[in-house]
Amino acid sequence: MNGVTQTGTVDVNGDWSIDVFPVLPDGDYTVSVRQTDTAGNISSPDSSFGITIDTTNNIPTLSSPIEGDNVINIAESTDVLVQGTAEANSNVVVTFQDGVHTPVIVNVATDISGNWTIS
Repeated sequence: MNGVTQTGTVDVNGDWSIDVFPVLPDGDYTVSVRQTDTAGNISSPDSSFGITIDTTNNIPTLSSPIEGDNVINIAESTDVLVQGTAEANSNVVVTFQDGVHTPVIVNVATDISGNWTIS
């Protein structure tokens, strides 16, 4: 990966795996595979492909206060705006619950900057 060779062993079924040690840091990598047979012949690499390692789990934020005072009155009830931030290009689940009624669950996608809005 990215110019670093990792060696694995192929089992009788032709399956193989490698342990990437040390653990790769977050980032973009290019992976390609080739084999060496018992006679020492080395194959051409297969098609390379890119992978992204992303182990960061950002905690989403909720912009506050909602409607300026965290109280939604009758005049505001038809145009409530709830917004916040999270990891860019991710999905956020927002749950509205009062402990009495069935919770309302809304899924919203973030934009490329991590902003999300429910209106």
